[in-house]
Amino acid sequence: MPNKTEKYKYTAKDYFKLVLILAFFGIIIFFILKFESVPTPVATDAQVWDVLVDNGYEPQDLTQQHLEKEPQSGLVKNITATKGDIHFEFNIYESYETASDIWADFKFYIWNRETNPDSGYFTGRGNYSIYSNNHTKDGKDYSLVQVGNTIAYAFCNDGKQSNIQNVLISIGYMNPSQFGKAISKTSMSLIAIAIYFIVLRTLTWISLDWIWSLICKSAGLTKQEVRLYRAENIRKISYKSSSYYYILQRAKKPKQFKAMYFGYKACFIPVWAAIVTEFISLFTSSPNFNSGPFAMAGICITLIGGLGRMIYNRIYLPNHKDVQ
Repeated sequence: MPNKTEKYKYTAKDYFKLVLILAFFGIIIFFILKFESVPTPVATDAQVWDVLVDNGYEPQDLTQQHLEKEPQSGLVKNITATKGDIHFEFNIYESYETASDIWADFKFYIWNRETNPDSGYFTGRGNYSIYSNNHTKDGKDYSLVQVGNTIAYAFCNDGKQSNIQNVLISIGYMNPSQFGKAISKTSMSLIAIAIYFIVLRTLTWISLDWIWSLICKSAGLTKQEVRLYRAENIRKISYKSSSYYYILQRAKKPKQFKAMYFGYKACFIPVWAAIVTEFISLFTSSPNFNSGPFAMAGICITLIGGLGRMIYNRIYLPNHKDVQ
């Protein structure tokens, strides 16, 4: 009978694969941090004022007039500028939450004027959200950007949106390549959901497989036996036909088994939270539904689980030869 210690020896090739896997996840984490978590710098009213002047506008501070109309709006500063058919507003609010609510109201206002509800462009990451549309019933192009507790809102006649874009680019609220080159928000969300469900959930399951082995062992079972039981009872919708009940009835230490089982299941919560959050974002324009942090948490759990798997195979198994 082969020695179990020899079975789990790691070669240079195994370590090379591990480095590739860690590099792969490192790249994913980098992009999540870059595009989801790193905040966009918030512009100041003085900065916006100077940019408007440089672009030929005559800005006005209309804060007091707006507060007289809506004293409970949470507005701190309003800068308004008009030039021909172009209207531009920059608003600072008391908090990010207040700005998010106002942003959603603005977005709904624009959405009601669209000729096609799916023609608008939306993207959001971190403290940044942008919505624009140039197919509206009133013949105007709209741009709406939230960064932190600030909102830039502008509209103009069809075909003149580039003038608004120049201002937004100058204050750092837009990249030159954003308009017309991005995948729609719906497509991005569907792609994200597919990646979370097919890739991240599967990798999490693989990296935590060693914990499942210990859970099965606590009841004197192998993973294969539990898998066979699950396959035989898959059509039965009953608590007593579940794999949890099957293992629980055989567990030598039920309390220890329950702690391990629910801890194992809890590790999948970030993945499912990312999927649910991204799904909800399909039906709302609120920037509060951001799946990035949940996805990053899921990746971290996968990495930690992978490290635990290596320790389990390298150290635990050779010293516990009874593990199947």
